[in-house]
Amino acid sequence: MSDRFTAACIQFTASREPAVNRAALDHLIRKAKAAGADFIMTPEVSDMLEPRRALGFAKARAEDRHETLAAMQALAADLETWLLLGSMVVRLSGERLANRSFLIGPDGGVRARYDKIHMFDVAVGDGQTYRGPRPTSGASGRCWPACPGVGSA
Repeated sequence: MSDRFTAACIQFTASREPAVNRAALDHLIRKAKAAGADFIMTPEVSDMLEPRRALGFAKARAEDRHETLAAMQALAADLETWLLLGSMVVRLSGERLANRSFLIGPDGGVRARYDKIHMFDVAVGDGQTYRGPRPTSGASGRCWPACPGVGSA
């Protein structure tokens, strides 16, 4: 095993449509892997950036039915690489959402997940405002399960 690894930070701006973002992520992650990356990270809300709360809630999926998560797990396994998804919007029970980060191993398995405590709000040009899930999302600020062997596929 080498004592070095190459990390890549994917830079892209998520759109409102998860399918469009999945295609962009797939392309960029494959490009990073081809360039030699062993550990690839994506930005916050990699699955969608929907400014309208009702539409965002309608598009959000539970973890076990999350198309973007499943696609990224399959991609990590296909490329045999580590992926750190900065975060995705995950639907919880009732009217709650989580801003959840995922660490995916080279076998495609979720090695760790983290519900972020800090929920973003940002005002951009021409009066647009994007509001992240509210703190009532049940964010725990915990990483579970423990991550033994991270970096040693």
